[in-house]
Amino acid sequence: MHPKNMDFVMVITTCSSQEEAERLASVLVAERLAACAQVSGPIASVYWWKGDLEKDMEWQVKFKMPSKNFQKACDTIKQNHSYEVPQIVSVRIDGVLPEYADWLIKETK
Repeated sequence: MHPKNMDFVMVITTCSSQEEAERLASVLVAERLAACAQVSGPIASVYWWKGDLEKDMEWQVKFKMPSKNFQKACDTIKQNHSYEVPQIVSVRIDGVLPEYADWLIKETK
């Protein structure tokens, strides 16, 4: 386990299209808030929205970043997202390859 590992999070959001997901991935990586982003999908989502049970196909984006970047990443996602209330969740990374941790730090400075 790398001593820096508690400093990293994976931030996850979903989008209504592959294009939007890839655009968000590009924005956060270009701004060096995240060292990388993976876009996957489509995924089937089931959720409540304004009293109705919704079922949609969405695209998921996972960003890896230092935890100190979370608030700015959250703000950037909200500013660039088409959803009124986008899913933005942060998951603490509790184990990471030391070389990968060094790379995450280097690419988000």
